[in-house]
Amino acid sequence: SKDRRSLTDLQDRSKPNSWNRVLIEDAVKEVIVALLKEFVKRFVGCGSDRAKHMARLVEDFYKIWPNADCHDDVSTALKDAFSGTLLTCKLPFFFTKAGVWKSFPEIHILHSSLKEEVFELILPSWIEVIIQSGKYHLADPPATICRCLPDIPSITFEDYIKSCLSPLFSKLRKSMQEDNIQFILQQFEKLYIDYPGLCCDLKKLCCIPSRPNGNLVHPARLISPSDLHFRLFDEKEERFPSEEYFNSFPKALLSLGMADQTISLKDIKEKALNLPSIANDRALERFDAIIEYLDKTHQRQPELIHSLCEVPFIPVEPKPSNLNLDWKMSNTGYAKPSEVYLPDKQTLIFSQCMILSKRTNERCKTVFKFTTNPPLNTVLSHLNALLTSKERFQLNESDYRLLSQSAEDVYSYLSELNGNEVVQRVKRQ
Repeated sequence: SKDRRSLTDLQDRSKPNSWNRVLIEDAVKEVIVALLKEFVKRFVGCGSDRAKHMARLVEDFYKIWPNADCHDDVSTALKDAFSGTLLTCKLPFFFTKAGVWKSFPEIHILHSSLKEEVFELILPSWIEVIIQSGKYHLADPPATICRCLPDIPSITFEDYIKSCLSPLFSKLRKSMQEDNIQFILQQFEKLYIDYPGLCCDLKKLCCIPSRPNGNLVHPARLISPSDLHFRLFDEKEERFPSEEYFNSFPKALLSLGMADQTISLKDIKEKALNLPSIANDRALERFDAIIEYLDKTHQRQPELIHSLCEVPFIPVEPKPSNLNLDWKMSNTGYAKPSEVYLPDKQTLIFSQCMILSKRTNERCKTVFKFTTNPPLNTVLSHLNALLTSKERFQLNESDYRLLSQSAEDVYSYLSELNGNEVVQRVKRQ
C-alpha cells in the first residue's frame, strides 16, 4: 500500500490495532529473523572463540527471541508470528549439543524426567552417548522458549536405552560403559518402574564385568558366587560377576537374570557331560558338587534328575591294577545312572556290570535310585565267567581271593531265591 491508511484492515472497525498487528507480525518478525540469521552466520565463523564462549553466546542468542515470559499484546502477537515462521521455514535457529545448527522439525530435547536431580551427574555422559549415536539432534533451548512452541519431541530414558546406549555400547570407551551401567544398576528400582522393558534390553547387552579379568558378559549368563558354585564352574569360564559389581548391585543383577539358587538344566547337564575330559581329582570334586546341587534342588527340578539319567557321568569303580579277572568298565570311566550298581553288589556282578565308585559322595545314592538287585541271568553270567576264568587267565593271589569271595556270595545269593526251578538246576550243577 502507498501508506498505512490504505491498508484494507484499517478500514475494518472490527479489527482494532490492525497497523500494529501487521507491523509486528510482518516487519518486526522479519527483522528478528534477519538478526538471528546474522547471529548464526557469525557464530559459525567465530573460530577458536566458539568453544570458549559457546555457552554465553548461545544464552545471548536465545535472549533475542520472543519468549513466554512476556504477556503483553505486542509480545503475544510477535510470539505467534515468530513460531509460525519457525515451523514453516525450517530456519536453523536451534543450537544442538553436537555444536551444529538445526531447524525446529529436526530437533529433540531431553524429557523433563531426565532433568531430575538424580540424573545430574550422569547426564553429561548420556548426552555424549546421544551425540555419538547420531540418532537425535539434541538441543536445549530455554524453557521460556519451549513454552512458545508446539510440543518438541523429547528423548525419554527408554529412547536413550533402546536407540542410543544399546546399539553403541560395545563401541563406547570403558569408562563410559562403566558410568552408564553402574548408574543404571544403582538406580535400578526407580528406572525399572519408569521403564519396565529395562530388564529385557539389558539382558541383550554384554555389559557386566566378570571374573577373573573383567571381560563383559550378558547378565543372564552370570551365577552368584558361592562355595558350591565355585566347585561347579571354573573362574575362567567367566560366569561370576566381578567382586565389585556383586557386592554393590546384587539385587539388580538377580533381576537381570543372574542365577542364584537354581542353575539352568542346560548348565548342569553340560557339566555332567564334560566330566570325562577333566583331570581325575578335579572331576571327582566337580561330580560331588553336581550331586550336592541335585540333592538340594531335586524337589524343585525333578526334570533335571530325569534328564541326567541318560548322561554317562557317574564314576564307576576302576579295575584293580593287580587283577586279571574280567571287570566291566567303560572307556571313559563313567556310566549312566541306570547302568551302575552299588558297591555292596560288586562280588555278584563285577564281570558283567559297572559298580559305583567307592570315592563318590554318599548323597549320590539318595539322589539316584540305583538298581539294588541284579537280574538272575546277569548273576549267572557272572558265575559262568568266574568258573571259566582259570582257563582264560593266569590267575594270581588277588584273583583267587576275589574269585573265592565272589563265588561264595553268588551261591549265597542263589540260595535265597527259593522256589525257582532254574535256580534249583543251577544249584545242582
